[in-house]
Amino acid sequence: MKQLGLLIVVVLGLYLVYIFSAQKSDDSSSSFEQFYVEDIAQVQKIEIRSDRLETMTFEKKGSEWYLQRGHLARENAVNNLLEVIANLQIKYIPQAAANKNIEADMASLGIDVVVSDKAGHVLKQYVIGSSVADERGTYMKLKGAKQAYVTHLPTLEGSVRGRFLMRYDDWRDRTIFDVNTDDIVSVKVQYPRQESESFELNEDRVSSMSIADKQVHPTQKIDQYLNSFTNIVAEAYENINSNQDSIRQLLPFCIIRLQLESEAQQTIKLYPIENYIDQSLVTLENTPRINRYFVDTNRGDFMLVQQRIIGKLLRGYSYFADDE
Repeated sequence: MKQLGLLIVVVLGLYLVYIFSAQKSDDSSSSFEQFYVEDIAQVQKIEIRSDRLETMTFEKKGSEWYLQRGHLARENAVNNLLEVIANLQIKYIPQAAANKNIEADMASLGIDVVVSDKAGHVLKQYVIGSSVADERGTYMKLKGAKQAYVTHLPTLEGSVRGRFLMRYDDWRDRTIFDVNTDDIVSVKVQYPRQESESFELNEDRVSSMSIADKQVHPTQKIDQYLNSFTNIVAEAYENINSNQDSIRQLLPFCIIRLQLESEAQQTIKLYPIENYIDQSLVTLENTPRINRYFVDTNRGDFMLVQQRIIGKLLRGYSYFADDE
């Protein structure tokens, strides 16, 4: 009986040693095979390399992110990227028979991602492969690891690959105008085909504005108009549009020039994109028929903006003259 009791104690002891060792091994493995960055606030730099597109570099300056050519990054796109970096999880281990194809896929289509902190220390580095067949996971492998995994974002029903793979302009901030009223010195709006509706608002640095060379006190319409130069955001960049040079040769529907206190000037030219509208007939009265405009900016960008966004800036002299 004593021998049986001793045997049970030995077996239990060996079992506990096995459980402890296995748990320790699993902890070590899970620590190494962790794709997400625990403290997203530490992330200062993100590099995305792909053979198919330009290498992207994002650097955080203050509360904003900038791209390698100095452009401000689009907030929504960066937030989507950071969401993946902070919450990426392993979904399952692919079958061993699939490993050869996964490795070949990563070699040809892989996206290399390097996430670093302010000191330049690499927080996480991995290769993103293709999506799984049902598009509900993405093949990934940590730098230096042998095993590839199927990963996913718990809040996303789909692959995360698309959040890393975009053209340079798709990462850029799309703001056309975002100016505080106090920073505006003058606004000049010209309608080349309807000059009677063209006007200019000039600040005299006291309490009145001039419109069409007439001094007027600020009215509710003028105040509202000047306050409208905030959050005017384009739908997309059209810098690779093969027709942009010929479009620029057309007579624009509207030209808006904004002079700022900083002495900087922002100028845009608008061209309606609807082919069914005869350019010669485009007037302020036609704007409800227009959905989008091509935008030629003085900073060299060619963009696309919706009427519902830019429409509040498309006012004519008659709109203000009613208040004189």
